[in-house]
Amino acid sequence: MRHITVSWVCLLALLGGWQPTQAAAGYHDFDFALGSWQTRILHLQHSPGKAAGWTVWTGTVLTAKVWNGRSNVQEIEVNTPDGRIEELRLCLYRPLLRQWYLYWADRDDGVLTPPMVGEFEHGVGKFYDQESHGDRVIFVRHLYSKITSSSYHWQQAFSDDGGTTWQPNWNVTLTRQSPAPAGGQGTSASAPSASASHAFDFAWGEWRSDISFLPDPFSSRPHWMKIHGHVSVRRLWGGQANLEEIEAKGPQGSFEGLTLRLYDPKTRQWYLYPANSKDGELAEPLVGDFRNARGVFYSQDTRAGRTVFVRNVYSDVTADSYRLEQALSDDGGRTWRTNLTARVTRAASRSS
Repeated sequence: MRHITVSWVCLLALLGGWQPTQAAAGYHDFDFALGSWQTRILHLQHSPGKAAGWTVWTGTVLTAKVWNGRSNVQEIEVNTPDGRIEELRLCLYRPLLRQWYLYWADRDDGVLTPPMVGEFEHGVGKFYDQESHGDRVIFVRHLYSKITSSSYHWQQAFSDDGGTTWQPNWNVTLTRQSPAPAGGQGTSASAPSASASHAFDFAWGEWRSDISFLPDPFSSRPHWMKIHGHVSVRRLWGGQANLEEIEAKGPQGSFEGLTLRLYDPKTRQWYLYPANSKDGELAEPLVGDFRNARGVFYSQDTRAGRTVFVRNVYSDVTADSYRLEQALSDDGGRTWRTNLTARVTRAASRSS
């Protein structure tokens, strides 16, 4: 398990000021994808009792930058004879590995799949993972190629012989419709919605944060520290998801983090996936929901070599402010020790 799976608390360990140099990394490999695109999709259709055949679908892709362009988030819509497919892709660059991690989610369940992992070489991006398909375990490959300023090609293919041969089942041509979006979709906040799928509507927009935290929450002599930061939240899937970007500065340096929040309509719960720009790895989610205008989310993690439960609570929500408190428990949830509080207040919108 990873160290404290909450982006707000990643800053406890990461305010040491470490920042990789962009010149030595591939942060901007995906710059070509920023903007709005039309898609023409050749999909290999498999129907029971019928021979496989290619069908033509259409759709759109909207790609916006994250962390000032060092990562990105993509909203994908596909029109099929059986209805619309809505997906989301979060592309995070891991500077220590010099690889990209591509995370996917489908609006029908709001849960991220394990990432595709890979890199760009000579203008071609190759990304792989291993998945279950029917009763077999197979390799899956995503390929980005034929990249120009106004178009590119994306392909998905499968291999059930260890990568010796590949069978494409998606061939997609993307044609640019508009330049890259300037930034997030800031919106006036509102009180928590009665609809569980819009419980985080209040968080959209630009915010200031005043944070107090314990660098060592299990110390017998706790010492609180204070820092200040900026929070920017853009809505995704019309509000059924959102992406929170966090910047904070302290005596030891600066921090950049994010939280991807996805709603699962099947369980009526939210999944909060955090990451930080230092390592670019998306951590295990906190899971929970809002009840009586109070959001409570839990996960399990390690801290100082100890297994702990982590609890995040959103409360005191108004149109212009809210409160976040994080606490840890190392006794199975019988007692909780607060290790972070944040007062977040609305700020004027800023360009990215």
